[in-house]
Order: sequence, then C-alpha cells, then structure tokens
Amino acid sequence: SFPTRRSSDLGNATIAAGGGGNGGAGTVGAGGVGGVGGSVTAIFNGGISGALTLDDGTAGTAGATGGGAGGAAGAAGTVTATLTGNAVTIGSVVAAGDGEGALVINNAGAGVTTFTGDVGSSTAALLSLTQTNGLATFSGDVFAQTITAGTADAANFDGDVTAATALNIAVGGATFAGDVTAATAFAFTAAGTMTLDGTGDQTITGAKIGRAHV
Repeated sequence: SFPTRRSSDLGNATIAAGGGGNGGAGTVGAGGVGGVGGSVTAIFNGGISGALTLDDGTAGTAGATGGGAGGAAGAAGTVTATLTGNAVTIGSVVAAGDGEGALVINNAGAGVTTFTGDVGSSTAALLSLTQTNGLATFSGDVFAQTITAGTADAANFDGDVTAATALNIAVGGATFAGDVTAATAFAFTAAGTMTLDGTGDQTITGAKIGRAHV
C-alpha cells in the first residue's frame, strides 16, 4: 500500500491502484504466480470541487497450462480515499467500476463534510462508504455495497440511498430524506437512530437487524 496525502483544495482527483501481474505459463514446470497490484491509500485534508474518482486495479490473468500448471493471476490493487478536512466540500465521488473504491470520512473537527453531488451510481457503486468521525451531509444520491453511518457523529442524506448489502447505523444516527434500500439488512447498534425527514412519501426496503430507533 502506498499512502499519499493532499492538504490543498482540488478541482478533480483520480486515485488509481496497480493491476495484478499475469501468471507465468507452465511450459515445462509450474508457472510463477503473478504479482499483486499495488494498493493506494489517499488522505485528503482539503476539498474537491469536481469529481473524486476511485479506480481499483485490474486482476492479472492466469498463465497457460503446458507441461506444468499455469501460474495463478495476481490480485488487483485497491483504492482507499480518506477525507480528514474540517468543513470541506466534495463534489461527486465516482467508482470506476462497480464495487471499486473505499471512501472513509474521518473528520475530527466540528465542521460538516458536504457532498454536493452523487456518491457512486446505480451502475457503479462504491465498495464501501464509512463515516468514522465527523458530521457529513450528502446532497445527492448515494450508492455503495456497504454503508456505515453515524459511528460517532450524525449523517444527513438528502437523496436516495442504496446499499447493495448492509446499511449500518451507529450511535451518531442518520437522517434520510429520500428512499432507502439495504439489499441484505439494516444493522443498528443499541442506540442507532434512523430519522426520516422527507417532505413526501419515502420507501424503505430491507430487513432490520438489532434494536432500531426510527
């Protein structure tokens, strides 16, 4: 993993991980295993006015079998973006492919991390969205395979929210103004609170795990 850090504000940012190496051909003996792609952890202390794109690497291909077994493909590298700035604004967050990129909000200040655009999309959701610390507001729609909100501070979702697996709500609580979908389950901690504040009808889809306060 190769950590990088950026403190100043940016227009657009793309974080890309390395691809896995191809396995060696088993011409006589067994082919060698392809190398694992390099992973990247990027820490942003400033805002991003445009798009933050998270692009995991591509896995290699297995080596051809000949006199020996082909070598296994190298695994793809992964991308993690951690937002640590106080009272910063982020435009949209784009996953280069479905299930790519981990986004972490870890702001120890009193300000709100605000997302003005969508996070992920219906065809390319993030791998994960995790709010570990700090207030967060999402103005657009949010799509991630796994969403963890309200770990320490509240999350406010003004658009639709879709978790392809679980949507976890912890003690900080989360407020939702649009439709909310958790494909496998809503998981609540003992004090997890889900507040619905939409001005029209809201559709909530998913099973509940744990004691919920709605």
